[in-house]
Amino acid sequence: MEILFILVVSFVLAVDAFAASVACGMSHSKIDWRFCLRSSFLFGGVQALFFGVGFLFGHLIGPIISRAGPWMAFILLVSIGVKMIWESLRNWKGPRECRIVDTRMLMMLSVATSVDALAVGITFPLLDMPVAISIFILGTVTFLMSLIGVLIGDRLKGRFDRVAELIAGLVLIGIGIKVLMDNII
Repeated sequence: MEILFILVVSFVLAVDAFAASVACGMSHSKIDWRFCLRSSFLFGGVQALFFGVGFLFGHLIGPIISRAGPWMAFILLVSIGVKMIWESLRNWKGPRECRIVDTRMLMMLSVATSVDALAVGITFPLLDMPVAISIFILGTVTFLMSLIGVLIGDRLKGRFDRVAELIAGLVLIGIGIKVLMDNII
């Protein structure tokens, strides 16, 4: 029963990374396996790392993270989304080029979508859940969902052509607003 609980929590936490991965796939000009694996490893690795850090430091910094985390995720996701929208509108008639290419941008997205994992990790000591298995499952589920997300985004961009980056930016802003609203209400 613990494994089922961990799988469900992992899936729920990976949904933001999946949506961000779709946005990455939509805005990247040419998808190759290197980009797919790099982005998926970053999303899965940062998610697992944040969960583990949350677990370790839950007792010490739990109240601070639970209040500041949603705001940090909101600011990162909205700023990246606004930048993507700005770039798409600014270069609307110009040649389409890759917008999310560097590891820095992927790392920012990974961090922004992993703040919830940090908060959930803080609660796991109270639930008496196995930590190592939880971290492994969470990282693996996020990796797989991110890989699928990038591939789906790559398929969608041909249908949307010039608006793909605009849509991707709106999706990231929507995720940021959702994270903030879920934690305020």
